[in-house]
Amino acid sequence: MVKVLDSKMKLVKHLAVVLSVIFGVGSQALANAPAQQESATAVHDAEQNESQESQVEAGATSESGKTNAGDILKRDAIKSGWYLWDPYQYVETGAGVSRLTGMDVQLTTYYANSIGLNVDLEEVSWKQHLDDIKTGKRDIVAGAAEVAERKEWGLYSQTYRTEENVAFILRHKSQDLPFKTPQEMLEMIKKKKLKVGVIDGYHYASNEVMNFINDASNASQIIKSKTDFDNFQMLIHRKVDIYLVDRVVGATLAWRTKNLNNVEERRLNMSYPLYFIFSKKTIPTSVVDMYNNSIKQAKENGEYGKIVSQYLFPVLLLQTLDSRWFFILEVMGIIAFAISGLVIAFEEKANFFGTLVMTALPSVGGGIMRDVIAQRTPLGIVKSPSYLFIVVAVVVVAFVIMNIYKLFFSSAKVHASKQKLNEIGNNIIQVCDAIGLGAFTVVGVTVAVIVKADPLWFWGPLLAAVTGVGGGFARDLLRSYEKRSCLTGEFYAEIALIWGLIFAIIMQTQTEEVNTENIIYAVVFAAAGAAITRIVSFFFKIPGIPFTFMFNKKKVATSKK
Repeated sequence: MVKVLDSKMKLVKHLAVVLSVIFGVGSQALANAPAQQESATAVHDAEQNESQESQVEAGATSESGKTNAGDILKRDAIKSGWYLWDPYQYVETGAGVSRLTGMDVQLTTYYANSIGLNVDLEEVSWKQHLDDIKTGKRDIVAGAAEVAERKEWGLYSQTYRTEENVAFILRHKSQDLPFKTPQEMLEMIKKKKLKVGVIDGYHYASNEVMNFINDASNASQIIKSKTDFDNFQMLIHRKVDIYLVDRVVGATLAWRTKNLNNVEERRLNMSYPLYFIFSKKTIPTSVVDMYNNSIKQAKENGEYGKIVSQYLFPVLLLQTLDSRWFFILEVMGIIAFAISGLVIAFEEKANFFGTLVMTALPSVGGGIMRDVIAQRTPLGIVKSPSYLFIVVAVVVVAFVIMNIYKLFFSSAKVHASKQKLNEIGNNIIQVCDAIGLGAFTVVGVTVAVIVKADPLWFWGPLLAAVTGVGGGFARDLLRSYEKRSCLTGEFYAEIALIWGLIFAIIMQTQTEEVNTENIIYAVVFAAAGAAITRIVSFFFKIPGIPFTFMFNKKKVATSKK
């Protein structure tokens, strides 16, 4: 009965957005991936769930018949805390407004709300947060590892996500620090007297590493900080040699501080499940059981996957898209689209301003249309005008070259050279165009993820197609060109739609184990797939899918006698 009421409430909330209602039916099924846990985690969860059967008997019930944790605790909120742990816990600023957000913040709040509780969050260091759970000053902490001594004062939930610890070093020291395992890292730290940055009170996924950190004789080499940001800054400023951190957090810091090319990640095979810890002094086991049930239901109904995609995917995707190799792909596409506009401007004898417009529209016009549709502010081209600068540079270079060439050679030679250039360069331009289409397809889906467009399997392909072909379509409209290739000609827009859909589905199936590596593989697969499909369709002259291909009939000629 509760599930029926929940589904009706969700339907009412989505009535204001008709497309979301129409296409939202299948989004949860796509986002829901089965949880896979290690045997040790399963044993722990079984122990935590032993008392779930007595949950209703131990708790109070609301008028609707649903057990309400607030009635058990005699209050409507539980106390928690947060420290800067981007993208799990951080402050987001937009339009002059700051708000606390992040995946763990959202999950903690969602699980609590589902059992009738609010969450009061106050900024506090990790070590102090644990001390507050021990004394009963706070009720719950997220992102905690399973440690025997913590069980003396805390009640563990079932696991809700996993974490991988990695080591970050400066890239220029890569050859001097060739460790690949925790043991090799510790030996190198001891031998070279290296300094290591860690979070005060944090438990890392290696007993050997923890023994080294807790050994008083190593105190001079262990630099303890309150936040990962502090540790990362010390690494950049060479105050520590190695920085231990959650893999996603480290990559996020490197991206936000624009240091992706200055640091290097070392994977050490250090991973473990994470839990919520409740204070034994303030939270009874019946409430923990209710919280566990909420964790389980969130994975079953797809809400967990939705929260993961909303808070982790934008950060990890943008990290990949900001990398040098992806920027090169985008530049190749921008130049190819700009050259196609140049050819049209040359044929129509456009002036300098007209040429700028003809080249800019296919290059950046699709992105502008996409951002307007997605209500993204500020527009991508305004926030990062580098692509527009590339278009202007292409026009200026072409202007100078063409005028110098015409100055020294006759019109006949210019015409002959133009034909020869078209024959030689057309294939190269088409390959660059295909690469650009692949990159723009990924960018379109990424924007859909960033603006939390739901369902992703619908909006992702749509924004991918708009990004890839919207600018060319706008250019053809501007010049009143009757034959618009993206609508009536070659197999082009369909490529962005198809591979945008594939990429969106891949992203929705990555909610159980999210990491930078998997995101990069997905981006490469989608971009390469779209580019190869375009190249094949061009060289084999594959036409677009005709709307009436199933209904073509031979025309019978008739004549009057």
